[in-house]
Amino acid sequence: MNLSDFAAPLKTFFTVPTGYDVRTLGNATAALTGLDVYSSTSIPGWNSSILVAGMASGVIYRIPLNAASDPPLTYFKAQDRYRDLAIAPDGKRIYAITAINGRTVTATGEPTATLAHPGALLEFTYTGTRPNKP
Repeated sequence: MNLSDFAAPLKTFFTVPTGYDVRTLGNATAALTGLDVYSSTSIPGWNSSILVAGMASGVIYRIPLNAASDPPLTYFKAQDRYRDLAIAPDGKRIYAITAINGRTVTATGEPTATLAHPGALLEFTYTGTRPNKP
């Protein structure tokens, strides 16, 4: 069916091919949750980006709007399930809330239900140096 008001998505995450068998190969979702727009100039190069929290991956994805077709950039990798995020008005602090329980992956990519910071509010502060990237 062709819909006249259909617009292709700005970004897709980890789209699997037709015929992907979740029973055999496992869940393919990134389990994306909270989303916020980063419009500050406090962190160089981040202005005009979208930040998205990932529960399954334990990362926060950044999508620069001027490079939306590029792969997402990942930050703040932890053995956690990020549920939501917020950006402080000064643009230097990003807050993430983590889930109390659930599955994520370790630093080596192994599935785990052991979370590093269950049910926590985490603060990531830009200090003038390059933010950590896995």
